[in-house]
Formats: sequence, structure tokens, C-alpha cells
Amino acid sequence: MKIFKEVISGLDEVWLISIQVSLRQMIGGEDEWPTIRKTFFERSLPIHATAHNFDRIGLDPRTVENDLSHLHIRNPKLLYGSWLQVLETIEVRPCEERYRLLLAFNPRRTICDLRDAEDWLQWEENGWVPKTGSTWPSQESQIESVAASETPESRDEDISMTVRPAFGFWLFPVDAFCDANKTLEPRNCFTTFDVRKHRPELVLARLNEGDMDRNVSKEV
Repeated sequence: MKIFKEVISGLDEVWLISIQVSLRQMIGGEDEWPTIRKTFFERSLPIHATAHNFDRIGLDPRTVENDLSHLHIRNPKLLYGSWLQVLETIEVRPCEERYRLLLAFNPRRTICDLRDAEDWLQWEENGWVPKTGSTWPSQESQIESVAASETPESRDEDISMTVRPAFGFWLFPVDAFCDANKTLEPRNCFTTFDVRKHRPELVLARLNEGDMDRNVSKEV
């Protein structure tokens, strides 16, 4: 136990991982998420990939402020609270500055390379176009019958001008998800946060070694 405590105390940085499913698309209204008044498509949220290497490029350079103003998530700071309980049990004093909350979207597919990523993006993009019998991948059940592009919030949206997707994850300081940044109280496990004051770092998965630029589309 002594050696374990020394290892934990000597870590330069600790990432607490929160890979979430219901983040990039949430349908608001009484019949869906009653605490969410609008339909949101938070396309800036990084998509989790299983690549073994990544590049930590610093603060997310994309235009992400709108999505950061209303993140609807299962509060990742609960992970930090659980970890603090572990540290208290083994009598290790935590240093909050060393901790980061890793946040990403679970695509429900294994994405290992560029081909996987392109296939998944094409599948997601197809959801914006009205199609009869549109479904999720064949191994999963159909979850919606109305195309995303048909919702009032998105019908007139120019998709070519939206934030481009990235495969990887965000890193937030733990205090980004404090009570002061809540804009809606929790319901059905989800809480809405405004984290614009805590712009996250963007970490890109290396889906093709030596070709990092293809992992995140450039914005004009």
C-alpha cells in the first residue's frame, strides 16, 4: 500500500474518463427530454475512437462556444467525487490542479482507423436527410423516425457552416462542472452546464499515423 500511495501521489496528471452516449443529438420537448426546451445537435463534441495514440493540441481551436453553453450530460464530476473518497480512504491528499475530466461521445461502433471514421460520419450525416425507414446500424433498434434536418431548429441550417467533427476527446478542469455552471437542475441523470469559461483542450486520435490533419476537418 505504501508503494501504491507513493505512485498516486507522484502522478503529474490524472484523467477521469467519461464516455457518454446521449450528447451529440438530443430531441427536446414534452415527448422526449422534458427538461430540454430545444433540440440540440452538439456536433463539436469529440467522437471517441479506439486508436492507441493521440495528439494533445491545446485549447480546442474550433468554434465551439455555442455547444459549450448547453452541454447536456451525466455529470462527469461525480467521477472526481468518487476518486476523492478513494484517496481519503488511503490517506492521500488530492491536488485538484492535476486532475482532468475526459469527455467524449460514444459512437456505439468501434472506430479504429480513417475508414471507420468516414463510414460513421456518413451514417450520422444520413440522419440529417429525410429517408423512409431510416434506422441505426442493423444490430441496433430504430430510435427516431424524424430526420434531424426536419426539426424546426435545424430545417434552415446550413450544414456546411457547422462545426466540423473531431475524433478524440476533450479535457476539462474538474471545476468546469461545478454547481455554479449548472443552467438546469438534474433530471433523468442529465444536467445542463454552461462551460464556456472553461474552454477544453482538444485531443485528437491518430486514426492514421502521420496524417493527423485528416482527423479533424478544417474550418474556413
